[in-house]
Amino acid sequence: MITAIIVIAVLAIVPRLYPTPAPSAVATITQGHGDFYRNKHPSHTAATLYQGDTLTTDKDSQVRIALHNATQLILDANTSISLNDQGIYIHNGRAYIDAAAPSTSITVTTPFAEITDIGTQYDVSITPKALHITMREGTTKITSPHGVLYASTSGGLGDAVTLDNTGHTQTQHMAKSDEYWEWTLSTIANFNLYNASAEELLQWASRITGKEIIYASQEIKQQVKLRHFSAGSLNAKDISLGLPVKFSNIGLELDEHRREFIVSDQHGD
Repeated sequence: MITAIIVIAVLAIVPRLYPTPAPSAVATITQGHGDFYRNKHPSHTAATLYQGDTLTTDKDSQVRIALHNATQLILDANTSISLNDQGIYIHNGRAYIDAAAPSTSITVTTPFAEITDIGTQYDVSITPKALHITMREGTTKITSPHGVLYASTSGGLGDAVTLDNTGHTQTQHMAKSDEYWEWTLSTIANFNLYNASAEELLQWASRITGKEIIYASQEIKQQVKLRHFSAGSLNAKDISLGLPVKFSNIGLELDEHRREFIVSDQHGD
């Protein structure tokens, strides 16, 4: 009886001596519209997300998340993910992953497979019977109970892989500048033009549209580096109309084509 009392007393004291560590902060919500929820409770832009949290978007909402390793995530409507110290688990819906460098890569786990990226842009969507991975840049390794396969990009085209619950795979191809990617633009913050160079603006537009940059000459390329804006901003959804105007204001001409931006001076040189 005495021994039992001692054991109970020790068990009561141990949690006080060795308290459970608080969950680590792993991400921040940077943009969002519509209703979205952290652990089933309404959340908001600038909220901190912790290891083990579940984030869910409603039918008319999207959310952009910055992980603490600089990887950017965009969750489409009707999507649910959980965060962990290695990356995310996608329960359902669609997520866009933008890991700018191998050092910022994460592991994306789904009911069908585990996806590891190597400095890349891609999206993952889950349906009841299949996993869909569409590549925009770089390479991913996809590990499932049925084996390992790789998805990558080449010549401006990305693999669009479907893996169903029987292990059957199908691969098509998607242009990195295809209209398919426009769903990701809603949660991208405006580009601040104050003291920004034309090169910085152009690189931003290129990354979020998937379009290649082509310079009419090396001299034009150098001018794009040297010329700066004094004020203003540009919304991601206004690139087609706004970007040529911004470049015209600093004496450059920008033509947008299906897969590239072509920069020259206003005299056509």
